[in-house]
Amino acid sequence: MFRLTRSPDWLFAWMLLLPAVVLLTNFTYIPAIRSFINSLFFFSEDGSAKFVAAENFSDLLYDDVFIMALTNNAWYALITVPVSMFLALTMALWVNEKFLGRSALRLSFFVPTCCLWWRLPISGCFSTRRTSGC
Repeated sequence: MFRLTRSPDWLFAWMLLLPAVVLLTNFTYIPAIRSFINSLFFFSEDGSAKFVAAENFSDLLYDDVFIMALTNNAWYALITVPVSMFLALTMALWVNEKFLGRSALRLSFFVPTCCLWWRLPISGCFSTRRTSGC
């Protein structure tokens, strides 16, 4: 049964969640909210902003490039999601079968993932200067 009293476990749980909540808020929620607010304004070249409400969104409905991009994304999602699900399920069932070389097959799936993590800091992917690619 759930108790309404707060114990030290409650505080410990919030302390563990705090970094994730701060990062998620700062890098996901705040930028999304600011982008939505900015979409309600028209910014001129001199930096002044004019409130246009939903006019920017209504303009998108008549923009051929936006409609084409929306259609392309819909087709991409409708094709890639079922195909990737089918392939992932097939590979998972295949690796779960008992046959000679099953361990080597499992190893071939996980070695690229393991090798990638030690390579990222060395290649400079986390640095501010882009001297090499990932």
